[in-house]
Amino acid sequence: MRPLILLLLFAASLLNLSVAERVTVLKLEKAISANAAKHSTNSSGQIRKNDEDIDLLQQLAEDDDFVRQLDAMELTERLTPAARARLVDLYKPGPHVQQSLERLADRSGLLDPPSSEIPNLPPPNPAAQRRMLVLANRYVFNVLSHLPNFFATRSTSRFDDSPFTIAFKDAEPSKELHLVGSSTREITFQDGKEVTNSMQAKRASSSPEAGLASHGEFGPEAAIVLFDLGNSTLDFHHWEHTLGGLAAVYRYTVPRSGSHYEVNYGCMPISTFHDTPGYHGELAIAPDTGAMLRITVVTDGKKSDPISHVASVIEYGPVELGNRRYVCPLRSIAFTVEEVNVCARKAHDRKLPRPITMLNRTTFTDYHRLGSSSRVILDKDQDATSPPPAKPDNTDNSPQSNVPMPKDPN
Repeated sequence: MRPLILLLLFAASLLNLSVAERVTVLKLEKAISANAAKHSTNSSGQIRKNDEDIDLLQQLAEDDDFVRQLDAMELTERLTPAARARLVDLYKPGPHVQQSLERLADRSGLLDPPSSEIPNLPPPNPAAQRRMLVLANRYVFNVLSHLPNFFATRSTSRFDDSPFTIAFKDAEPSKELHLVGSSTREITFQDGKEVTNSMQAKRASSSPEAGLASHGEFGPEAAIVLFDLGNSTLDFHHWEHTLGGLAAVYRYTVPRSGSHYEVNYGCMPISTFHDTPGYHGELAIAPDTGAMLRITVVTDGKKSDPISHVASVIEYGPVELGNRRYVCPLRSIAFTVEEVNVCARKAHDRKLPRPITMLNRTTFTDYHRLGSSSRVILDKDQDATSPPPAKPDNTDNSPQSNVPMPKDPN
């Protein structure tokens, strides 16, 4: 890959795949069901008696056509982690199909879930909404940014739709996202900030630092968004089930004049483009504790920017550190579209033949408090997974004045 680095302080971008079949989650499930039914019979048309009738290599070969079908789809609804887990458990697809489903889920990360998955609950009244947002401020500034010292494993898979490097002149350029690199490293959260131990990095890519990078999952992104809410519009939109339980989802818009969200882009190691654009997105907040359970950011850049569709999604869930339960990052998605090649020496060479879409998927696992162990909580009772909020005192320094009063939903 060219010596490009895309430094997005917290995010990246929404995908816009061309020539894609637009499908709902229900239609996707029907396609998976039909594929599973096809695999339930052998070459003679007889129903397979057990899993021993097909080996892994045969299953991978049979899945190739279906994977191409899935990769050509574009969801019109979000494929949530719970829905994807249900499809895998019910239809038991092969590993390549599961990977394709995960990519579909990644690309749908900024969409609403299907209406059938949205709880039919009345909206909270303005006083309840105000209380949630005050609790969210206290949680982000008093709890999330002051987690106990711990270790965790950060694993990132990087995808883009750049052309494959192939020797044949007539090779078709890639039009789907494909894996271009991955890295796994241990991170340390110490004294309220994330520290990376570069000596323990394990990278599957020969140039792991090239391309898209995102940061801020352990508090900085949520802190900036909440700080900017004083200059934003904010409205309750719907209730939603998340990895951390029931959440009230708010939609917000921050204008450029009130933004502190940074986007940097350039040719490694120099950043040649810097901006603090306006942005919009969603906040999913635990109603009883104010814990941030999901946050999305979509920047409102200019047409002349060298990158576009910059966006991110961070999903939080319960983790036990020592003998206490905390809400920590479990997964994040970063997106962007590269419009020009800033590494080109001549200006007329910078325009790309076509924009390149980039996507990073990052997971956080193996949490260990210093001196103890931890485990991710996957309780079925989602409402019981959020930790208690920190008790505020009279010297609370969180920027409560930045909490806007939501509009009356009625």
